[in-house]
Amino acid sequence: MAIRDDQTVSFSVIGKDARDNEVPLAGVVFSVDRPDLGLLTDNGDGTGSVAAVGPLGVIVLTAVDTESNGNQFTGSVAIPVVGGDVQVVEIRLGTPEPI
Repeated sequence: MAIRDDQTVSFSVIGKDARDNEVPLAGVVFSVDRPDLGLLTDNGDGTGSVAAVGPLGVIVLTAVDTESNGNQFTGSVAIPVVGGDVQVVEIRLGTPEPI
């Protein structure tokens, strides 16, 4: 899923066992690889949002869960940031040349 450069997207994270059953997570820490592109909000309950705040590009959102026994489980998703709707039409002139 892509978001426009003027949008935010919410997310949630759940744990799954080997049989695809939901299991509680011990302590999830979220991060984004490009804070210059995306502002991360962690609600502290396994949910949050990423808002586009910079130029176009790809934000990788990562969740790391550390269990009480020290085992870590990681999940990541790429969020492309694309251009929004047209707001202005700009005409760019080239360099003047002799006729």
